[in-house]
This record gives sequence, C-alpha cells and structure tokens, in this order.
Amino acid sequence: MMKGLCFGIAIVASLVLFLIIGTIFIGAIPSLTPYFLLTPESATPKIGMGILNAIVGTIILSLTATLFATPVALGTAIHLQRYAHQGRITRAVRFFIEILSGTPSIVIGMFGFLVFVYYMKAVTGGYSLLSGSVALAILIMPVIERAAEDAIATVHKELEEGSYALGATKWQTIRGVTIPAALPGLSTGTILGFGRAAEESAVVILTAGYTQYMPELAIKSHPGLLFGVKIYPVQDLVASLPYAVYHAYENSNVIPLSNGFAAAFVLICVVLVINLAARTVIHLGMNRGKGFSIPCGLTRHISMLRVDRVVEPAVASQDDTVSCPFRELEQEEGERLMAKGKEKTQGKWGQGP
Repeated sequence: MMKGLCFGIAIVASLVLFLIIGTIFIGAIPSLTPYFLLTPESATPKIGMGILNAIVGTIILSLTATLFATPVALGTAIHLQRYAHQGRITRAVRFFIEILSGTPSIVIGMFGFLVFVYYMKAVTGGYSLLSGSVALAILIMPVIERAAEDAIATVHKELEEGSYALGATKWQTIRGVTIPAALPGLSTGTILGFGRAAEESAVVILTAGYTQYMPELAIKSHPGLLFGVKIYPVQDLVASLPYAVYHAYENSNVIPLSNGFAAAFVLICVVLVINLAARTVIHLGMNRGKGFSIPCGLTRHISMLRVDRVVEPAVASQDDTVSCPFRELEQEEGERLMAKGKEKTQGKWGQGP
C-alpha cells in the first residue's frame, strides 16, 4: 500500500516538472531561433529581440561569483574539519553558516544594493559586475562550504595517518592527501554553487543591473570612481538571463511574450547542464560506491613531493615501482571487507533449515 502511494507521489511530482518545462518550451518555440540566441539585444532593431548579452553575462556573473566564494568556503571547511576544536565556537560558526544558507535571496539582494551599489559606489561603480558577483558569492558560499565540509569528512583517516607516519606536517597532509581525496566532492559543491548563482534573480536585479550591450574590456576615465578610472566590465552593468525574463514580462506591450519564455527555457537548460555536470563528477569520483579515493597520478605526485623530504633521496629512488604509497592501505581495507563478506555468506549458508 505505502509502496504504491510513494510511487504515485513520485509520478505526480515528475509530471508537475514536465508540465512546467513543457509549458515554457511550447511558449518559447516561436522565439527559439539562432538569431534570437546568438544576437545581443543592442544589435537588434527592437528591444528584447536577442539574448546573447544575457547568456554571456550570466556565465560571467556565475563564474566570478564562484571564484570569489570558493576560496572562502574551502578555507572555512578545512578549518572546521581539520583545525578547529569541536566546541561552542565551532558549533556557532556552523549555525551561522546554516542561517546564511537559509537567508532569502531578496534579503541578500537588499544588503548588496545598500552596501555595494550605494555606499561603495566609488569602488564598485554602482550597478556592476563586481557588485553582483560579490553579492552572489555571499549567497552561494554556504552551499560550497557545506559540500566541501562533507567531502573532507569522507576522507579515510588511514590515508592521513599514513602521511603523518611518513613525517608530513598537517598542512602538507591536507594539501597532498586530504584535498586530492576530497576533490570530487569539492568539485561537485563548486558546480552546484555555480548553478545556484546562474539561476538567481533577486540578487542580480538589485546589484548587477541590466544592459543591452555585450561586456567589453576597456579602461576609461570616470571622475566619480576611485582613482578616476572605470574598468570594464568589472565596474559596468551586466545583463543576465533572469533579468531578461523579468525585462520581457515588464515590457510585454512591446516585447513578444514568447521571448520571455525562450529566455526562461534557455536558463532552465543552463541549470540542467550544470546539474548533470555535478552528477557526472559524483559518478566518476565515487570509488565502488564508498567515498572518494586518491587517483594514482595524484598519489605519485604526492609521493615525489612529500616522501622524499622524509627519507633519503637514494632510498626513495631504489624502487620506482612503488608509485602509490597509500595503495597498500586501500588494498588491506578491501581485503578485510571481502573477508567479512565471505564469513557472513558462509555463516548464512552453513546454518541448517
């Protein structure tokens, strides 16, 4: 009974998703043309007739926001997992990160508008790529941090203990063992943060603004900014797909409704590709369905950089066949698991009816 009920709920949820995507796709068909997708709005005879500037702007905004957020998130995750004592301060930091991850995007957008667009206008240029990227970085930082912390927590303690036994310091172990072992999880968190930044609307509307033109690389004089210069596109307006959808519906009297549906469908496709990339990284990074492992090439690199600092160079180079110093630990663990499985199987079939 419950199995059928759960199956029915799953079917209904899937049908709702396909209904939403199908409705948007049907409405977008008249405008899904190469001209609409590959032409910036500034090069069209009417407003809202091209979204190339919005596509490029969305990619640039998401990429810069991810670049800003990833170092902070990774450093926080490493500190909480490997350096900080599990006390009140650590629990408080995690609690504040959870609060930040649950903060509505409109609140972060208003904060970004007041701080980056208004008070720091001389630095950011007001509505600009810099303002939007920093605000989005604040929004996606908790997503990347939680994924990074979970990935670091999955690293086998035996690998790190083996590194310490070879004489490596804590930072050398983190840099040479922990981070490479957690790399698939770290990559997944970064990709998901990129996707969250791409789909966000409130923050970019309030901080990045909108422009019909493609981003350009230039430095021009501007008396109102710091040092009297304006750096393009960092301190300039930038378009985005969420704003293009809003722009189309706000000006529906002059912009065809299908253009808004087309921009929305392109945004859905971008987010879908990003999520598929994240799932691909998870699939490739899993080791027999149990956590993450260090690739042999990375381990060889670790052994060359770390082990020869502990042992004599002549001794380290005697046996070139030992390319993965931590592979023996993994093999022993695998053999131990196989032995346990055989014992359970023999015990099960050895019992009488």
